[in-house]
Amino acid sequence: MSFNRPEAIKTAGLMHVHLNDRKSWGVRLLQFDRTSDTHIVYCQGYFNPSCYLLITLLNGAHAKYRDNLLMLSLADVASGFRDKY
Repeated sequence: MSFNRPEAIKTAGLMHVHLNDRKSWGVRLLQFDRTSDTHIVYCQGYFNPSCYLLITLLNGAHAKYRDNLLMLSLADVASGFRDKY
């Protein structure tokens, strides 16, 4: 799943995946439907889509995503990686 606000975050290619922090998801639950408040934030290489950068692990992620300064700093890390890879 990707982020889309502010615009710099979308262009930086930031994405996240939910980690199971409380309940069992079961084997048939699609990734799209798996929700939690613990996320891994990552980005994929622009020139080499086989390269990924795991940027951070966020607990209480939904509240932290409202912090534009945090999100812009994560976008800066992702942009630097994507400029190289």
